[in-house]
Amino acid sequence: MIIYLSLGAIFATGVLWIIWMLQPEKVVLEDNEIIKKYKGRSQRFNLSGLNQINYHYSAIAGVISVWEFIDVEGHTVKISGDASGINSVIASLEAILPKFSLANFKNQLKAGEIEDTITVWQKA
Repeated sequence: MIIYLSLGAIFATGVLWIIWMLQPEKVVLEDNEIIKKYKGRSQRFNLSGLNQINYHYSAIAGVISVWEFIDVEGHTVKISGDASGINSVIASLEAILPKFSLANFKNQLKAGEIEDTITVWQKA
């Protein structure tokens, strides 16, 4: 009986670990801050100090991408291109950042290589 309870506890722990590892990255834009939530941790990035936005991608075996936000002091936050909410955050930036254009970004992406880093926006 104790063996079955132990096996059940081990199985339950394994299932919980898998669920924890498969948690998606989430991102929102609130009060001029990008908030990244991933595996129980929160990371905040204030847009007032934003200096540059880079988009890193590789299209060798499917598309893998990362958005990188860099502030004036060199601090960065990297967000997966698959993160929940990233598309709405990027779309919102068009109204907030001067000279940020989704159309321009898409044109740069079309002209890029299989692997590339695009500087999407840089503070003037």
